[in-house]
Amino acid sequence: MNTRFLLLPVIVWATGSLAGAEFTAADLEFFEKKIRPVLAEHCYKCHSADAKKLKGDLMLDHRAGVFKGGDTGPAIVSGKPDQSLLIEAIEYDNVDLEMPPRGKLSDQQITDLTEWVKRGAPWPKEAAVGPGAREQFDLAKRKAEHWAWQPVQAGAPPKVKQDAWPASPIDQFILAKLEAAGLKPAGPADKRALIRRAYFDLIGLPPTPAQVEVFVADNSPKAFEKVVDELLAAPQYGERWARHWLDLMRYAETFGHEFDYMNQEVWRYRDYVIRAFNDDVPYDRFVKEHIAGDLLKPRFAKDGGWNESRLATAWWWLGQHCHSPVDVRAYQAEIIDNQIDVLGKAFQGMTIACARCHDHKFDAISTKDYYALYGIIGSGSFSHGAVDGPDKFAELQKGLVDLKQKIQSTLPKPAVAAPAPVEEANEQYQLISDIRKTEGHDWFADGAAWADSLTDADDFTVNAKVVRRALPGWLHSGLLSRKLQGTLRSPTFTLSENHVHLLTYGRDVRINLVVDNFKIIKNPIYGGL
Repeated sequence: MNTRFLLLPVIVWATGSLAGAEFTAADLEFFEKKIRPVLAEHCYKCHSADAKKLKGDLMLDHRAGVFKGGDTGPAIVSGKPDQSLLIEAIEYDNVDLEMPPRGKLSDQQITDLTEWVKRGAPWPKEAAVGPGAREQFDLAKRKAEHWAWQPVQAGAPPKVKQDAWPASPIDQFILAKLEAAGLKPAGPADKRALIRRAYFDLIGLPPTPAQVEVFVADNSPKAFEKVVDELLAAPQYGERWARHWLDLMRYAETFGHEFDYMNQEVWRYRDYVIRAFNDDVPYDRFVKEHIAGDLLKPRFAKDGGWNESRLATAWWWLGQHCHSPVDVRAYQAEIIDNQIDVLGKAFQGMTIACARCHDHKFDAISTKDYYALYGIIGSGSFSHGAVDGPDKFAELQKGLVDLKQKIQSTLPKPAVAAPAPVEEANEQYQLISDIRKTEGHDWFADGAAWADSLTDADDFTVNAKVVRRALPGWLHSGLLSRKLQGTLRSPTFTLSENHVHLLTYGRDVRINLVVDNFKIIKNPIYGGL
């Protein structure tokens, strides 16, 4: 293998005009999310401060090393991927120049690297580090030096020259900045301008001419306060301001990707956010519901009775989803990384996801922190759950119970059959779970359908006008009504064979196999499950 071939897994910027280049936030995020992970996985082993043997005198884990280049000079021409040796190498069009040497990158990675070169190879500003002199991550130092990590302390409002102008301490902060810039505050707005500002700010709609005239004619001291209170109580207030929060949560009613499938029930989360704004849900409660609402004591809606706390958790599974990923592990990693990214940006104003491949370049976040959070989020999985309140079916259920008791009194006493023998594991089968042994207490039921105990000889179902005895010793979802819905999850088990066998009976039932929190679906690539 010649020297030129050895050195071309590297990525080097063209020197010159790029040294002082400024890149947009979108460019830098593209680099951190799409490019740096590829470099970390395929290049850092030979071209970083951690490399056991630095090859080609080239370092790619810091900007200074990339600008300096290696023994062969630059591997890319900024903005010109067709003239860049890097792109030629990763496309595998030249048998003498194929990088990485252990296998071609994916089509998406090649597309991303090509786009990166087109953009001028954006890279964030950072300190240069030479071989054997890796910059150490000092978490305590970063926390001590940056104001954002300090405990909140009450501060006195700044002194101002026009001390008669401020109507509140907040005004003093505003006025201090104006005075520092040599500016004076604008005069009071007239009433017509004031009401239009209030309407546009709070509900995003203009007032009607009649509403303007009523406000202009109201000379009471609290006229404007009354307008603001009415707008805050209007349903349009929540509709307007919920949009901003929904943007942070990457709300959409489809899953994007190739087929852009509909997310059938996502509107429920949208309406939850609108109600939260209109009902003045405290922000701390709002945050807790988003992060772990399914674990909290339920907060039921004022009208409708549904479980608002549980609805809040739907945001975790918004965003783009692939209907049938080829590389499941990589797909799961991307989903969790997106969840961490949204969690950090929306709730903390921080780019936690930047620590996926390296300690954060600016904030006090280590890669260890990232993967600790990754472990927590990765331990959960997507599932549909019931959000109906306790009163949703209470009256109907009571009526059904009373009706069944009347039917029961007219039925002959069933013959008590010997219970079916409990089959133990044998050479052919490994018994994972037998509900008859545990009476279903190790299974997790959700929704209104499932009874909380096994059926006995007296249980029966009613379908149309047919009364049918239920098999004893089963968990049954149709004892009260076959129209009730619910889910039943088995205890977690280790899958050591290629097949799983279930003994069930009934109709209109869907069975999902969830492996490491990934729901295996039937076809096109997972076989005929």
